[in-house]
Amino acid sequence: MNDAGATSRMTRILVVAWGLGTFVFAALIAGEIVAQARTLAPWLTGGAVTVFVVAPAVLAALAYAVPVRALRVAILADAAVALAVAALWWFALDPAELPARPWLFDMCAVAGCGVALVLPYAATACYTVAMAAVVALLDNAVTGGREPLTAILDLLFTLLFAVVFVTMLSLALYSARRQDAVRATAEADAVRATTAEAVDRQRERYQEFVRTELLDVYASVRADGATPSAATRLGALQVLTRIDELRSGQVRPAFVDAEEFEAMLGAASGGAVPVGLTVFEPPGQRVLMPVEVADVLAEAYGEAVRNSLAHAARRPGALVLRRSRVVLAPESVDIVVSDDGRGFSPAGIAPDRVGVRIGILHTVNSTPGCAARVTSGRGRGTVVTLEWRRDRSRA
Repeated sequence: MNDAGATSRMTRILVVAWGLGTFVFAALIAGEIVAQARTLAPWLTGGAVTVFVVAPAVLAALAYAVPVRALRVAILADAAVALAVAALWWFALDPAELPARPWLFDMCAVAGCGVALVLPYAATACYTVAMAAVVALLDNAVTGGREPLTAILDLLFTLLFAVVFVTMLSLALYSARRQDAVRATAEADAVRATTAEAVDRQRERYQEFVRTELLDVYASVRADGATPSAATRLGALQVLTRIDELRSGQVRPAFVDAEEFEAMLGAASGGAVPVGLTVFEPPGQRVLMPVEVADVLAEAYGEAVRNSLAHAARRPGALVLRRSRVVLAPESVDIVVSDDGRGFSPAGIAPDRVGVRIGILHTVNSTPGCAARVTSGRGRGTVVTLEWRRDRSRA
């Protein structure tokens, strides 16, 4: 899952809360930890403190420095080691020598909360029950054995305490996953709508092309008189073929040239062309690109221009230098829209920023042969790069 999604952001927040909570709780029982360390092997005391206290605190400190996938792997590994360490207490102490019930008894919720950040609720519940059972049995052995009902009640209390926190974490992650699912559905709907609009524009342009050819054929027939020439008859057959294509819905891919594409860029930006627009065309070569590519690039170009006009100014009325560069070639198109405005963090694009997320990145990158990048930083301006390569379209 994308690190910029709601689930990833919520995971990082909860890892920080988990680590801080663990550290504070461990500080409250620090006296018990020190007292019981005298009856345990040093390596076991160190291992228990490491997996139950130090590891969550370290992961909290790294929550915003490493990928979410790495955090999840580390949490899962820590949880597995924590369960093994709890079981090893059986072999490392004489219950009669322990001055009080094991301090691990108070850490079951901590271990369960870590697992809740990684595994589904059912798996987290199984882990929490296993951890609670191990420490409850150990506690019962240390206290010299108690009535079964008392031991069961202690176990249930431990579980209840852990389940409250585990459930809260699981619900928070569930709501974040739902938010990601809703956003993904909205993005898919927007992409389908954009694609449908592009197809409609392609059909309209093709129809206009057929009408133009039909008028040309009509003019040729009038010029030829009673006996149409071979060229006129061939043109008429081509027009009839295209009319059949329109009726069947099987429209051939149309193409646009450099002049029409430049007009499309101006129309897509609503006439708000940035200062410094430069279009480079290869001399003596005709540029033709698929109309669906031209539509997508023009729409993304317009979106980049409108975003710059709406958001780039550092304060209302402040001057912003904007440039637009378009390089056309028979096999490629490169577009760069830049400004020296206030900039933003691309990784922190909000889900409601449909223009950047869908209108530029998603739509362009999902079109064969096309690629889009947004480079920006707070106080460093913004650069939007749009590309098309004919060889990628064929791949």
